[in-house]
Amino acid sequence: MSRLALPLAGIGLVLVLVGSVLSFEEQEPNLSFIMQRKLDHAHSLLEALITEDFETLEDSAGALRALSEEAGWFVLTTPEYTERSTSFRRAVAEIEQSAKEKNLDRAALGYVDMTLQCVRCHQFLRGTARAGLLSR
Repeated sequence: MSRLALPLAGIGLVLVLVGSVLSFEEQEPNLSFIMQRKLDHAHSLLEALITEDFETLEDSAGALRALSEEAGWFVLTTPEYTERSTSFRRAVAEIEQSAKEKNLDRAALGYVDMTLQCVRCHQFLRGTARAGLLSR
């Protein structure tokens, strides 16, 4: 039995490594797709703000909120990343509520806040990746 243990352990390790590589390759396109959708919705928000289209403003904010709750959004499980995601959702909720109330100025401020949250989170993620703590 001990003669089989080492080869089986080696095969198991190879399978785990292959699975990790496949998981990475599957996650990266999904994350890229999610970030592209985020950019598309953010563009729709800006256009809706400029044209005072409250219906599109509310719809796009709702779509961004839903997107931020998808599993592919969660690239880290740290308290810092969770707080950044929560801050993003809070800003998006502000836009959504402002659109319902047809308050353009408040929606615009929510958009600025949302944009700042995006920039800060991406700075955080780049720093995390540089430190080798991001498993992407």
